Amino acid sequence: MDRRIITYNSPEQEAPISLEVLVRGKGALVVLIASLGRGAEDFQDLAARLETAGYMTAAINPRGFGDSTGPAGRTMADFATDVAQVVQAFSQVSPPC
Repeated sequence: MDRRIITYNSPEQEAPISLEVLVRGKGALVVLIASLGRGAEDFQDLAARLETAGYMTAAINPRGFGDSTGPAGRTMADFATDVAQVVQAFSQVSPPC
């Protein structure tokens, strides 16, 4: 497992947002999104199985968990922006499906 930090600036926020992403495997990208109050480590078993099946997984630690920083996401748009930033960062690493 590899830990990566994806940092981006949001026009709505004064400070940059940094997202810790736990990465496993190579292949088509599968993004794993933790539920409320949970961290990316919850996906270790699933990520290992997907890696064995030939996928790359990117489990996102939400803002405030692990090494992810930035104002807490308040809307679904905030969470969607975080996921989109991770997908964009990995789009050149992972082949399309």
